[in-house]
Amino acid sequence: MKNLIKQFGYVLFFLVALTFCLGCAVYKSTPITIEEATNEGYAVKVRTIDNKTATYHHLELKDGKYYGVKHVDRQQIFVPLEEVEINTIQKKDKLRSTGGNTAIILPIIGLVLLVAGIIVVPI
Repeated sequence: MKNLIKQFGYVLFFLVALTFCLGCAVYKSTPITIEEATNEGYAVKVRTIDNKTATYHHLELKDGKYYGVKHVDRQQIFVPLEEVEINTIQKKDKLRSTGGNTAIILPIIGLVLLVAGIIVVPI
């Protein structure tokens, strides 16, 4: 029974670590224009001239004004953006984000399986 509880603790640790790791995002270092971000529908990170950073699911142009769109509780929140206050816009790098998450998750999975005794390493 104690062994089962111990293994449950390892599985719980693995699930918590997995949850933390899946939230990582990598953005390309090359900035793009606000028009390109709006037309292509990229997930973006916007840095203002005040050096504040915000991430948006995508950008939209409505009635000549730009809006950053965030998804909160299954609702879209439109945040107005002033074009003159934007310093840089970086699009999300999907390939590196996925690769980074995988590079973090695989060693954690191996460690949990090793500690749980599922993987036996010959010495």
